[in-house]
Amino acid sequence: MLKAVSLALLVLGVVACSRPEGPEAQVRRVIGAMQTAAQARDTNDLLAFVSDRYKDPYDRGREELSRLLRGYFLAYRSVHLLTRVDSLEFPFEDEARATILVGMAGAGSGPSSWDVAADLYEIRVTFALEGRDWKVTHAQWQRLAGVRP
Repeated sequence: MLKAVSLALLVLGVVACSRPEGPEAQVRRVIGAMQTAAQARDTNDLLAFVSDRYKDPYDRGREELSRLLRGYFLAYRSVHLLTRVDSLEFPFEDEARATILVGMAGAGSGPSSWDVAADLYEIRVTFALEGRDWKVTHAQWQRLAGVRP
């Protein structure tokens, strides 16, 4: 009897551990992976999370976003981010909307060790479920505070 109970508990444990994560955990994982890619200054890894349908309020598409990111990464040899998801909502089954606070510090690529910029942004991001992946379809950011030498 003890063997049967142990086997049943083992099977339940395996089934519970193999349960797919929910949409909220998936989107939070994507946000974390995007932070990692940005800190690594890896434009291609970061753009892997951006939909081909991406548009921002200035009508920039994915290619314009790519150029913007590449320019930032050229200007700053290191990027440090601190993120906090303030809200995460699912107005539709295949859409997520997040408000993320991002503290961003970057060390410039110039000769001065004092070439540093620090900013705080509020970023509103819309994700869409494309196949099995959550992709950014819209982003709007505003600078809340900043320090520049």
